[in-house]
Amino acid sequence: ISVIFIYSAMNYFVDLFTDEETGHGEAKAGLFVGLLTFFTALSIRGSRNGSLFNQFVRNRVADFAPVIAIGLGLGVAWTLIGHYGIEKVDLDFLEVSEDGVASTTLGT
Repeated sequence: ISVIFIYSAMNYFVDLFTDEETGHGEAKAGLFVGLLTFFTALSIRGSRNGSLFNQFVRNRVADFAPVIAIGLGLGVAWTLIGHYGIEKVDLDFLEVSEDGVASTTLGT
């Protein structure tokens, strides 16, 4: 399943730079937020064997590394939009259907 997500993400980043309708601000911001999220999750995942905090805290942080990284990426995206404006940083967000998040995640 994760290969599907990686493939979809790589296609998204390639499409950002090859699509004529996508501005440079959106492409650069999307790539920045995507790479920031990926490398944050990758580096936090390795905190299980670190020396900071006790083992319980390190395990919980490592377990929730993707969630922490997505939260950081979302915060950076909103900060970029707040600073530069939605016209220059027009990032695509997950579209939720009228039935709510459950129907979006189940694909129905």
